[in-house]
Amino acid sequence: MRNAVLVRRRRWIARAFGRNPLLRWTDRVEACVVLAAIALALAVCPVCVGVGVEVYRSHAQHYAQEFRTRHIVTASVAAKGKSPPQPHTTSSDVLAVWSELAHGARGGELRVGHAEWVTVDHAVGAGDQIHLWVDDAGTQVDPPTPPTQAGFDAIAVVGGIWGATILGLMAAVGMLRSSLNRIRQVQLDREIERFASGGTTKRPH
Repeated sequence: MRNAVLVRRRRWIARAFGRNPLLRWTDRVEACVVLAAIALALAVCPVCVGVGVEVYRSHAQHYAQEFRTRHIVTASVAAKGKSPPQPHTTSSDVLAVWSELAHGARGGELRVGHAEWVTVDHAVGAGDQIHLWVDDAGTQVDPPTPPTQAGFDAIAVVGGIWGATILGLMAAVGMLRSSLNRIRQVQLDREIERFASGGTTKRPH
């Protein structure tokens, strides 16, 4: 694979800067643009890596903070909500009550009770126990994101930036090639007309 890429690059270099008399100026322009696109695609790689590292660091710190400030509590279902059940789902709203130890204003510990309407994703009844993720204030929150997600986030950002760059370069090269192909066709038509009229064929460079 690497050898094939090197061979293609050498062909573009030879087309851009070679001394082949059969090469038109349109061929040289196309080759220069392709080489420039390849250089830009390679140059953006370190930028993508740098952005990916920063994304990984910031997200890893954020997810670690979630683990430090969220914990599981065991709550009891005191009552069920009055909302009608939704079709094809077992989720329901329940009044959950639980208590936790907290630090008092004078340095001692005291037990603080909590009661909050929460949504559970399975059928429960009054008196059942459920497990909830809560923050330090006792408010229900989503479970903390696994730290490994930071790596996936970084890969997604790097892939998005590099992919968008490649697509943009491919679109630019494609539009230029379309214009050059039209010019080549005009040149070919003129040469055919000269040849048909008995004139000499001279390829523009």
